[in-house]
Amino acid sequence: MPGISLDLISHKLNISPTFKLVHQKQGAYNTERYEAIKVEVDKLETIDFIQEVTYPIWLANSIFVKKTNELWCMCQDYTDLNKACPKDSFPVLRINQLVNKIFAELIGTSMKVYMDDMLVKSKTADQHLHNLSLMFGVLKKYNMRLNPNKCAFDVSSGKFEGEKIKALLNMQVPKT
Repeated sequence: MPGISLDLISHKLNISPTFKLVHQKQGAYNTERYEAIKVEVDKLETIDFIQEVTYPIWLANSIFVKKTNELWCMCQDYTDLNKACPKDSFPVLRINQLVNKIFAELIGTSMKVYMDDMLVKSKTADQHLHNLSLMFGVLKKYNMRLNPNKCAFDVSSGKFEGEKIKALLNMQVPKT
């Protein structure tokens, strides 16, 4: 990610030398999807979030999915690549580990975090402004940004991972 120190997180491709190379076919897209891809790729290149790959043989297929807000989301299909990479005893830092690491001083006191969902909690309005300031300070320190469409401020309560919790509550008890 642009601006995030390589001391915090970095990645290199670890491919088994015994795995047979497989070249991926270029996808064919309709005009609407192609335009969305072009806009997204141009945007990500402009902010240096993506760059031309140095190992094009191992490209993962890009998949564009229309989200509920009608915007396109670029995802990667790592199925073939995952088969070629040996299991690592020390896997790449996952998003929850990254978030837990950078917000370590706030979690448990003024924040709750699960994956990429963050909840800043307070008892008073003044305390809440202070806690938000601390959270934004951490985001600024690591050059991270929030998606305004997914943010809610100044609410007395709300849904925190509500769909996942609902699914767990509705699960049937195992019969075996």
